[in-house]
Amino acid sequence: MDTYELSPELRIGIDIVDRHHRELFSSLYDLHLRVVEKQDEAELAQAFHMVVVDLEECFASVEELWSDLDYPEAAGHAAAHEALSVDLLKIDWDFVNGKATLSDDALKQVVLRLGRHIVEWDKPLAARYLNQG
Repeated sequence: MDTYELSPELRIGIDIVDRHHRELFSSLYDLHLRVVEKQDEAELAQAFHMVVVDLEECFASVEELWSDLDYPEAAGHAAAHEALSVDLLKIDWDFVNGKATLSDDALKQVVLRLGRHIVEWDKPLAARYLNQG
């Protein structure tokens, strides 16, 4: 499960955001298990929907942090959130409409991209937030 765990390197030190990150990684792990077990499409679609919901909640918690900050990177960070959301929704749409299958490799790419996002965007935001708090 290592790929699907929130490693210590990805924790940002803000409890609410770390909790949302853990929930998101947990949802991705649940989806991974369902893909590996070759569950039916309805169950996969439901699990994928939970990933999308968790992603949106996670992004909302992060965006709430910068609402009280002088955060010049807010527009870039929001654009990164939007790009991740759009890509995830495209995967979901393609799957639901029979244009693609969900693979473990595709899920691992999502997890790796999420990890890069946390390192490149969320950790610097957390440092700014904690230093101004």
